[in-house]
Amino acid sequence: MKPTPPFCLFQSLLLMSTVMLGIMMGMLLTGQSQIRVYSREDRPTYIPAEVTNRPAEATVKPSEPVHKQPADVKYTPGCEPRTKLAFIKTHKTGGTTLMQILHRLAYLKDLDIIMEKSTNHGSINAFYNHGIKKEDLIPPRGKHYDILAYHTKYNREITQKALGPNATYITLLREPLGQLRSQFNFYWMAKSFKISGPNPLAQFLKDPAKYDHRSPGYMATRNPMASDLGFGKKELVALTEEAMKNNEEVYFPRPPAKVEEFIRNITSQLDLTMIMEYFDESLVLLKRLMCWDLQDILYFKSLSFNYKAKEEEISEDLVKMHRRWDVVDYFLYHHFNRTFWNRVEKQGDDFWGEVKHFKEQNLRMQTYCVGENIEKTDELSSLVVEETKWNSRFLITPEFCTVVKYGQFCFMTLLRDRYFRHFKKSRKTSKPIDPLKTKMKSLYEKPLCEICDIVSRDCTFNEYLTHLYHDKLISRAKTSFHPSGMGGRGKIADHV
Repeated sequence: MKPTPPFCLFQSLLLMSTVMLGIMMGMLLTGQSQIRVYSREDRPTYIPAEVTNRPAEATVKPSEPVHKQPADVKYTPGCEPRTKLAFIKTHKTGGTTLMQILHRLAYLKDLDIIMEKSTNHGSINAFYNHGIKKEDLIPPRGKHYDILAYHTKYNREITQKALGPNATYITLLREPLGQLRSQFNFYWMAKSFKISGPNPLAQFLKDPAKYDHRSPGYMATRNPMASDLGFGKKELVALTEEAMKNNEEVYFPRPPAKVEEFIRNITSQLDLTMIMEYFDESLVLLKRLMCWDLQDILYFKSLSFNYKAKEEEISEDLVKMHRRWDVVDYFLYHHFNRTFWNRVEKQGDDFWGEVKHFKEQNLRMQTYCVGENIEKTDELSSLVVEETKWNSRFLITPEFCTVVKYGQFCFMTLLRDRYFRHFKKSRKTSKPIDPLKTKMKSLYEKPLCEICDIVSRDCTFNEYLTHLYHDKLISRAKTSFHPSGMGGRGKIADHV
């Protein structure tokens, strides 16, 4: 064996010294001699955003263990899917995104949503103004409706009459300051309150009572979430006035008796309270509760905007002011944020694996469905989601891409038109219609649609054409019309 040349030996020693020095420096910088694995007791926990004065999305999340799937894994849900659902939709909390998920569920599974006969766009909020009135509704095709998805003041008795006794009740809450930021932008409150200057939200929070004299509700800033969930307006006003008299950081060391009673009652009536700041985690909880498949909860965000108030810096003193002005909503949010994480803790270690898997597949779907630079030959290909312990195998098709991107008014109109066609018994078709044989001048004619002008107003042609194929009203073999790439994969329609 030849002796090692001195220069090579020197290089080897230098390399080994560099590696050892790097390891030692890493240990010194981290203060640890080994990789840390968080236990259940000491893993990072959620800190409310108003305490840290930073967006809730930026707060620390629990650690997410990586779960590798065996090659022969099988999906065994162990329960029957449930479709009776009451969503108590609160304002500016991300509820439109969840409403769109429920729209799609109703559309693809042919369910009945509680819906007004009126085709005006304002009908989406009509229940909030005057409640659910039987005479204004499209009747259910069975004994009861399946889903409540629109804004309304929560009333258990009325909702139960509409859905029957076995419905699941859920709602969605948001960190109160984040909710105010969204509300302030969406309803143009700076203009309504005649506030000018570079920081209108901060100016408002210096003296909110000076600007907002409205009763609690979606267009007012005092306790809108509690109001949506049925808390009396007079009591909310009185509680806010009492809190505003005190300059302490937290007026109530614990909720007043009326607030405690309200929280106790609403907790007993809701099966799940979702948290907007953890929307994906909330959807996985909903999926498990309802025994749905992964495909049922895929989504695109709806009504998500970038706006100045979202980034406007709010001082700690103004945050304290908002706690008093919005006092009941803070108690409500803190209670359900705590119970949310208690529920997550009981899900087992595979919960975070499922959340990670869901996020990955939702991103795959979004990337596939908005793919613009695609070859024509690839336009009709499907995206495969393989079976795992959390989902059955399924395909994401161009048709699904079209449906998942329907605007909210298009969804409402196509569902409404489907219900109207059901009750026009003479217009029922047992097989697809041949537009050429029937000498139809347009696809926007009866019996293909009942409210054809409204369909034309609210849906693109590709969306409508996909609907006609999906409901088997026309056959692909009987028409020269076919959905284009923009009807399936492609940009999201610019209407909502």
